[in-house]
Amino acid sequence: APRTRRDLVAVLTEETATFAPDVVHAHHPHYVGSVAIEAARAAGLPAVYEVRCFNGDYDADRRNPYARARGAWFNRLELRAARQADAVVTISDGLTRRLVTGGVAGRRVHVVRNSVDTTRFTPAPARDVDVLHVGYATTFEAIENLDLLVEGAARAVERGARLRVTIAGTGRDWERVRRLVAERDMAGVIALPGFVPYVDMPALYADLDLFVVVRHAATVAHDTTPLKPLEALASGVPVLATDLPALRELFTDRPGARLFRPDPDVLADLLVAAAASPPARVNAGIDDRSWSHEVGRYRDVYAAAGADLVQQ
Repeated sequence: APRTRRDLVAVLTEETATFAPDVVHAHHPHYVGSVAIEAARAAGLPAVYEVRCFNGDYDADRRNPYARARGAWFNRLELRAARQADAVVTISDGLTRRLVTGGVAGRRVHVVRNSVDTTRFTPAPARDVDVLHVGYATTFEAIENLDLLVEGAARAVERGARLRVTIAGTGRDWERVRRLVAERDMAGVIALPGFVPYVDMPALYADLDLFVVVRHAATVAHDTTPLKPLEALASGVPVLATDLPALRELFTDRPGARLFRPDPDVLADLLVAAAASPPARVNAGIDDRSWSHEVGRYRDVYAAAGADLVQQ
């Protein structure tokens, strides 16, 4: 196995010679992307770098000054790799602005947005709602702000709302969230089923009446648009989401989605109202965010990368 950066570049250069691709397409973080870009240069191939978030942002809000400095350094390396690529792909307008502000030529930045397999995720039939089923699916990390969902649901139940809540997923914050559910005496209301395989996600959405995104204003969540709420909308499930720039970009003018201020009492009020009058299924469709529609944009990215390499 490669032990040094030079070894990895040599291996990737050898692989490009074996497979003879037309373009090298690398995914962030920078320690993957920069090596792939160097290998592409050695092979005389155009290099595309995909930035779906800035990994250093995960450290940006930490108290430890070393961690914050590490995050800032990671992001500088991310931008350096993006500047070296012939074309850069990202998923949101917010991330595009950050790349351009960081010195990446605007003509090199292309947006291919998070999208949904609309043949797999289709509107489920309407349900007879006796107990409102609220759900979220995510990686259990601090940025997801799951405390807000637990507390908002607890306060809604205290106000008489008939709810059951499913928070699917795993991650470093799972055990802490489980303890919080127990402390709020919500184990009979809030289910934590753990990881749900992708093949089973349509059935999960079909059983929901409302999908709630409770991210808070962490730096990494500011411009990074999530995927799961789009799958929920494609499945006909209305969405409540906290009012952050990335979520505003994702949901503005989209039927079935509503933004709210990330406050447990605000969320509790919304859940009480939804339990009393369950929201209708979404039937507007999201064909504009289907992968069959969006993935074709990569052809333009690859063509632009090749043209830019010729001009250098």
